[in-house]
Amino acid sequence: MTRSHRAYPGEIVTVYATGMGLSTPAFAAGQLPSGGAQVSNVTVSIDNVTLNPPSLPYAGVAPLNAGLYQLNVFLPASLTNGDHTISMAVGGQRSPAGYISVGSVPQH
Repeated sequence: MTRSHRAYPGEIVTVYATGMGLSTPAFAAGQLPSGGAQVSNVTVSIDNVTLNPPSLPYAGVAPLNAGLYQLNVFLPASLTNGDHTISMAVGGQRSPAGYISVGSVPQH
């Protein structure tokens, strides 16, 4: 998300990451997982507030990408316009924060 292409409160965004560890089910080195290989013990925080588990419907290996992980994150409806920090933690190890730009939902 950028200032010219903002996310909206209540929207699902996809975050990509590396280094999230073992998945369930596991897959062999060099094998490309077809999907559904999830990781556990993952949390996502926005502005240092940890989101509730239902706000993270998927955290696992990105389909057909060995070593690339995908997190689908529901953005809280309460997010205000502007830039917000976003980070994740796996097993209590927190990532450095990145930024996500949030705008108002367009009126139709």
